[in-house]
Amino acid sequence: MPITYENTITVITNGISEDAFSVGGDTGYIEVVSVATNDFMYKFEEGENGRLNYSVTANNCTFKDFIEGTMAEDNDPKTLSLTKDMVYEDKDDNCADSGEVTQSNSELTVNLNGNTLKAADGVSNMTLAVANEKTLNINGGSSAGIKGKVDDKMTLDIAEGGALNIDGNIELDSMIKNAGDISVSGTADIDGNITNDGTVITSGTTDFNGDVVSDGIISISGMTNIDGNIVNDGTISTSGTTNINGNITNNSDGEITFAGTINVNNSLTGDGSYINNGTMNVSDAGKLAMTSDDGLTNTGDLNLGGGTLNVDVAGSGNLNVNGAVTSNSDIENKVAITDAGTLTNNGNITGDITNDGTFVNNGQLD
Repeated sequence: MPITYENTITVITNGISEDAFSVGGDTGYIEVVSVATNDFMYKFEEGENGRLNYSVTANNCTFKDFIEGTMAEDNDPKTLSLTKDMVYEDKDDNCADSGEVTQSNSELTVNLNGNTLKAADGVSNMTLAVANEKTLNINGGSSAGIKGKVDDKMTLDIAEGGALNIDGNIELDSMIKNAGDISVSGTADIDGNITNDGTVITSGTTDFNGDVVSDGIISISGMTNIDGNIVNDGTISTSGTTNINGNITNNSDGEITFAGTINVNNSLTGDGSYINNGTMNVSDAGKLAMTSDDGLTNTGDLNLGGGTLNVDVAGSGNLNVNGAVTSNSDIENKVAITDAGTLTNNGNITGDITNDGTFVNNGQLD
């Protein structure tokens, strides 16, 4: 016979009332109830002969600082909302880590609400793992004044087939290892290093402040600042506005395709494929330092503010000279020299030339 119950049960730890919580559901009966306090995990269930059975286990790990929400070992999506920083410890073998908690649900959403997901004092690094066919959603905060954070002693490890969705206003100081799918939206400051063998898709406003090593797919849109260094052996595509302040090395197996507006303030290097279909603004032409035989394929607008161009420019796009530029390269693009521009050609230009500034030809015009 089911047990009837009152609306709440109060847990007493060392003579102190730790927590009061509702049990059961709408039926008026206890089925199975699990509740975490700061110290223990309590599990209540109906036993034989109408008895109320309960068990107590130490709760000194992942959710030591408790949060509102439910951890249930089923396949239903669950949402947890932090009311303070979530401290992640691992004191003994019986302590479930965040990876295990994530894996007990098909989908878990953690709302940081401006709080921090962090490792405990004295712990050098802890891993939050997302397994195959599991999804972890992290929402930092709902407004610019509420920013959640994952600290630099955490590692987010997404397995092949796993998914991590990051939204809201958030600062990620953690290292990220990805073999699955990552989606970043909202406003995200990514300060940790990323190793990517899967797919990373960003939108909104994203700052990459750490270094990125990628053998997978990275698709960037919205407003993006790349302040760290990127080494690419996979595929990178951009749209929206992208500010490149770090160095990008595109290796022979890599392909980078730019669209939207691209502001190049540091070097583009490597012998992989570079394609510009958007508007690329380069203050110093020497920052275009790719070493492939194809150089840069430009089907959009390439705006040079000055410097020396030593890479070939292929394609049907436009090359606009807005400052003092020296070219030692083969240029297939149409060339336009503005009234503020000076072009000294030591290479070969096969495209049409429109000159409203100064043009000095020491090379070939085909």
